[in-house]
Amino acid sequence: MSERASIRQRAGLYLRFLRLKAGLEQSAIAVRLGVSQPTISRLERGCGSPEPAHLAGWLAACHGLPLPLADPVLEGVSRLLADIFIFEEATELHNRELDRLLSTIVTQQPRAAAEVPYFADVAAGPGERQEPRETPRSYIEVPAALIARDPQAFALRIVGDSMQPLLMEGDIVVVSPAAVLFEGCLVAAYVEPDGDVVKRYLPCRRRDCEALLRSSNPAYADILLGGTEGRSGRVWGRVLLCQREL
Repeated sequence: MSERASIRQRAGLYLRFLRLKAGLEQSAIAVRLGVSQPTISRLERGCGSPEPAHLAGWLAACHGLPLPLADPVLEGVSRLLADIFIFEEATELHNRELDRLLSTIVTQQPRAAAEVPYFADVAAGPGERQEPRETPRSYIEVPAALIARDPQAFALRIVGDSMQPLLMEGDIVVVSPAAVLFEGCLVAAYVEPDGDVVKRYLPCRRRDCEALLRSSNPAYADILLGGTEGRSGRVWGRVLLCQREL
């Protein structure tokens, strides 16, 4: 075996490093891209043939951006990864540029930790009425970059099983009110009469509601939010990070 990893293996390593730097699990990337978690694992090993949209989506997810990518630097990285994974280009220029990206991400100083307020438990099961809280129960540490993106970010703890297997009871989710919502993302929302819930966000295709909130567990019915037919409530923000104790 060659001492130097193949260019595809190194490209997969770059994707993995990028995901870890963003504090995201493979499952979060899989949800954003609409693929399975094993597909994400294969890509991080340099295997598989992703679509260009998957590579752009990976970069967007790790940088907290919507699609299409509007950053020329990230557009260039996306094209480089597409050349390597899809068109199997391996010129000296491709090797040099990939090595530069790997060197940059490996030598970056670790992100300092910051704290976000932890307010309450949030239902991922049968809802329990929860009153709004202005005083945090405590604070939890998260990557400082999350706070840089949204100083109003806050944390909630999952209770119940409606989002299993994606989210488990006891997981801590960090929610950003400023983050852009997109179809299929996870959100925290307030729904009458249940209180706070975490669900998958889908734009409502009907005129009589504003959004559809869906559980990962098929045993739970969809929730229509807003409009003339939906329940009263509001979306607090998008889930950016999940922390789980093993």
